[in-house]
Amino acid sequence: MEALIGLSLKRGKTMNKEDRKMLVMKAMQEPKTPGVFLITCTANGNLYIGTSMTTEKAYNRHVSELKFGNHNCQKMQEDWNRYGEASFQIETLAKVPEDRIPDFSILKKMENELYQKYIDNGFSVEKLLQ
Repeated sequence: MEALIGLSLKRGKTMNKEDRKMLVMKAMQEPKTPGVFLITCTANGNLYIGTSMTTEKAYNRHVSELKFGNHNCQKMQEDWNRYGEASFQIETLAKVPEDRIPDFSILKKMENELYQKYIDNGFSVEKLLQ
């Protein structure tokens, strides 16, 4: 899996002013794509589906929470702890069409449709709390 976080900090370390400035500028330049994403643990096939108004930031947030051991989805945290970062893939399943004004209700509808599609095809899927 490609590195999702440009700078990582060890616990107890503080970020210097230049690093903070670089992260802020990087965040401002990132595309803001509302959509539905899927995180897959390739070691056991577990799937985790979520939505975000900015999928790129959501990816970074999930990886960061997993690395620090405080993700809100206990099952995914257990998989991360057991199999490690190399066993996880993140992909965007659906994006809000550019001609539609994105709002969270559209995203939740898209998420529920994709969730049901995976369930109907026999997959075990966890929804991520947002």
